[in-house]
Amino acid sequence: MSHHVHIADPVQIHEWSTHVWNKNEMYFVSLCARKKYDDKLILINPFFMRRNIPRRRPSDCESNKDKRLLNTVRQFEFPIDAITDDCGQTISPKALVVYVSYNPSDVRAATVQFMKQQLDNLTRSPSKKVKTRMIGFNEIKEEVDEEKAIVNPLSLIKSCLQKCAKEHTYMNVDIDDETLYPEVMAFLQDKGFPVHCATRTRGGYHILLRCDKLTRNMHTLLWKEKEKNKWIKVELHKDQVTPLPGTYQGGHLVHFVYKSW
Repeated sequence: MSHHVHIADPVQIHEWSTHVWNKNEMYFVSLCARKKYDDKLILINPFFMRRNIPRRRPSDCESNKDKRLLNTVRQFEFPIDAITDDCGQTISPKALVVYVSYNPSDVRAATVQFMKQQLDNLTRSPSKKVKTRMIGFNEIKEEVDEEKAIVNPLSLIKSCLQKCAKEHTYMNVDIDDETLYPEVMAFLQDKGFPVHCATRTRGGYHILLRCDKLTRNMHTLLWKEKEKNKWIKVELHKDQVTPLPGTYQGGHLVHFVYKSW
C-alpha cells in the first residue's frame, strides 16, 4: 500500500453528508494523527494533518449528488511517506483518524473572532516568546520574536470556524464501555429520546440526539442518568467532533449501528 487509505465505505460517508448535515451549512473535517493509537509517535501538540470545510448546496442535496465530503476525504489519501511526526518518522496509517463536526459553523462569529485575533497580533507590543521544537529526538526550547510568529491566516480562520458553532443541532452521548451500548440505547429509546443515529467507534459508541426534539424533562433525566452511571459521558460542546462513519479510526472501521432514516 503506497498511499494512505481512509475510505472504507463511501455509502456511509454520503449518508452522513445527506442525513446528518443540514443543507447550505459549513462544517469542519480534519485528518488527525493520535499518539494514543501509536505510542511511537513523537508529537508535541495535537497533530492536524489537514482541515477542510465542505459546504453543501441545496441543489446538490436534492439531486443526491453531494460528493463534497467524500472528495475531501479522498484528498487525505496521499503517499504514506509524505507525512511524518516531529522527528521525521513516517506516520503509520493506524495512527490516523478522520474527524467531522456534527454542528454547523457560524461564519459570521468565526470572521469576527478571526479579525480580533489578527488585529491583536498586529498591534501587540514586541516581546519574546519561548518556542519548543524537535531536533532529532531532543526537545529544544528557544526564544523567538513574537512579531515574526503571527499565526498563518488560513490556519487561523479554519480554527475559528471549528470553534464557532452556529447552532446546537445534536448532542453526543459518548459511551466508553462498548458492552453497555445495548442498555444505554434501550434506555434512550424507552424514554422517547430523539435518537438520530449511532456509530461504532474505536473506543465505544457515539449516539447523536436531535436537540430540537429534546424536552426540558429529557435534559433533566439525561443528566440524572449521567450522574448515576459513571460510564456515560455526555458531550455538550458545540464544536465537538466525531470519527466519520465509513472511514478508519486508528485501524478500526467506524460505522453506523443505528439510523433513524
